[in-house]
Amino acid sequence: MAKFSQTFLQGLLQPTYQQGLFDVARSVGQAPALMRQQEQRQQREKGMMGGMLAAQQAAAEGRFDPETMKSYMGSMQGLGVSQADIMKTLPDLQATNEAAAQKKKSMAFVSSMGPEYVALSQAGFKINDIYNKFLEDGKQNSIVSLVQQIDPSITSDLASQMTSKDVVALYNTKKEEGGTQKWIKWQETNPEITDENRQLAIEAAASAFGADAPKKVADLEATQLNNKAKKKGETSTPVLITMKDTSAFSGLDALGGTKQQITVKNLPIDANGKLTKEAQKWLENHAASAMVQNTGEGWKSTPEPPPETPPEPTLDNPASATLNQLAPGLVKSLTDTQLQG
Repeated sequence: MAKFSQTFLQGLLQPTYQQGLFDVARSVGQAPALMRQQEQRQQREKGMMGGMLAAQQAAAEGRFDPETMKSYMGSMQGLGVSQADIMKTLPDLQATNEAAAQKKKSMAFVSSMGPEYVALSQAGFKINDIYNKFLEDGKQNSIVSLVQQIDPSITSDLASQMTSKDVVALYNTKKEEGGTQKWIKWQETNPEITDENRQLAIEAAASAFGADAPKKVADLEATQLNNKAKKKGETSTPVLITMKDTSAFSGLDALGGTKQQITVKNLPIDANGKLTKEAQKWLENHAASAMVQNTGEGWKSTPEPPPETPPEPTLDNPASATLNQLAPGLVKSLTDTQLQG
């Protein structure tokens, strides 16, 4: 025992042994601080990972707007990430956000056409092909609407037999010398287009512009609508619109040039950002489909009711006007088209 004690004391006196004991004591004393540092490092790494994942999620959903980006940069700086390292992550996030936002707008545009077109998009069809199908599907309804705008005496059944070229020809038969003056005079005596005088407006415009009359009337009515909204303190927003005449004349170069398929017009919105009743009424009269550019809110025209069966002509109730009576030459065009089909 005495020998062991002596050996132990000699060991304590040796410098290397003494240093080992000091190291152990120091390690024991520093353990809490080291554990705190490790915990802080783990918390920081966890915060950085969470911040990055949140930013990536926002970008993937098209929500990485300037406010979100500012919040992301602030939180990362708070975790000790350098400005240079943060800036390196922004290009990829912005590119992802831009692609997602564009896809979101495209899907909202397709949704405004109807659920059957959303199904085509989900099946992998390109948006241009989907839109062309939408135009083709709605062409006949638009033709009927435009024909009856210029001449209500034409029945739905008769109008449904007409083609795009027939509609152009019908409108152009209304064009006359001095038509521009007639259109200007109509505007002077009618400060606002209403349901009651819209047909007269189209007739007056047709005397000046022929087949461009529907667009001229729609443009004028939209301007009046916005001016009225401004006086009431309402805000207007850009709306992507497929006009009825665009749908009816799709794929047809009958007007001496390619018709623009989609137009953008500013229409009034209410305090909740929704299209006002007046704006929706304008769309019902002039548009085939529409989408609010900023919100993606869609609008689609109410389907036309099926044509009524015309009554049998009698002496007291003569037959309605025929195509030959309404616009000479259209009957031949219809007949030729049917024979070619």
